[in-house]
Amino acid sequence: MGYEQIDPGLPDPDDIDWDDIDWDAEFEGLPQQQILIEYAHRRVIRLVDQWYDLRAGDAIGFGDMPAELQLDPDARIGMIVVDQFAEAICEVFGAEYAEIDADRGQELVGAILGCITQGVSIGLGAIPDDTTDKNDDSRDGDEIGESR
Repeated sequence: MGYEQIDPGLPDPDDIDWDDIDWDAEFEGLPQQQILIEYAHRRVIRLVDQWYDLRAGDAIGFGDMPAELQLDPDARIGMIVVDQFAEAICEVFGAEYAEIDADRGQELVGAILGCITQGVSIGLGAIPDDTTDKNDDSRDGDEIGESR
């Protein structure tokens, strides 16, 4: 990764009188709708990543589960669900999920996560703004998790 060349037409930041800038006017000039769309998409990806990485042991009532289920507290809920989707899709097409190569398996998992992400996005879009979680800004720096 290299440094990007600064456009020579832009002023030197040291030469700008930051107190004389009309920040309200500058804000009005930003593509606000595009910014909101991009933020919403990142938020959905973070939510799906959080779900995908949720440990079974963190689930409410995990300690009350029957021992015969032999649930691993470190098993990731999202991974289990996505694997079940992948197995079902393969079964429909007469293939064994365990027998497909790793690249196709990752492609299938990615497609399933993409569909889930799209569904979450649509679902969140249907919720009125005043009922959404306003405290979801805590993970803004973590745009895309390791699960993808």
